[in-house]
Amino acid sequence: QELRYSLEEGQVRRGVVRRITDFGAFVDLGGVDGLLHISDISYARVQHPSKVVKVGDEVEVQVLKIDLVKDRISLGMKQLEPDPWELASANYRVGDTVDGRVVKLMVFGAFIELEPGVEGLIPISEMSWSQRVRHPRDVLNEGDAVRTAVLTVDAERRRISLSLKALGEDPWNGAAERYVPESIVSGLVTRLMKFGVFVQLEEGIEGLLHISEMSDGHVTRVSEVVEVGQVIKVRIRSVDLEQRRIALSLRATSESKPGEDESAA
Repeated sequence: QELRYSLEEGQVRRGVVRRITDFGAFVDLGGVDGLLHISDISYARVQHPSKVVKVGDEVEVQVLKIDLVKDRISLGMKQLEPDPWELASANYRVGDTVDGRVVKLMVFGAFIELEPGVEGLIPISEMSWSQRVRHPRDVLNEGDAVRTAVLTVDAERRRISLSLKALGEDPWNGAAERYVPESIVSGLVTRLMKFGVFVQLEEGIEGLLHISEMSDGHVTRVSEVVEVGQVIKVRIRSVDLEQRRIALSLRATSESKPGEDESAA
């Protein structure tokens, strides 16, 4: 009891790991136990406390918080180490190319460890120009080594945004010159929707063939005209580079006759 009242927040003490749980480790400070929470073990991502400390280990910790009412003492180990985010603004600048390791995949993106304690996020929208990514696992696996470009750095909020796309050429560059309205081009039908079909004109560029533009006559279902995997010739109706949209047509004009690509198998 005397030791409990002699402890002060901010003190550095030595103790022995007495018990390990999924959420942290209990450390005996000499008759009084404190909790070393998993989030305070290291600045680096810790999968489980047992990966860092073992029962019986002698550790140096800082007293973070003392709650005498709830009889709880919170301890930390990482607070005794330099915070890697203090140099993040200097070490990671917008436009830099950086190497890292995939440590976690979420539906919205992938977390990349750039160094122990510093992670960046590749949003799912920044993973590929050409591939329609429904989940980051379509492109990456945990443990993969990756090279990315730095988009933004917010050291205060401990956030770095990264991109895989930025290291590649944007296929929309020069699209206006390659896809001129009224010209005829070949494309691959990739998706059928009620309102029309998407046609891949090249890696990273799709156009929309609306159901109203599929025939001079009435079309009830798009599947009556085309199927996924079919190569067709289409007419460019319009190109919107800002919205990254290309409108297509199969309807004939006086100068052109779109339709099935004769070269298709």
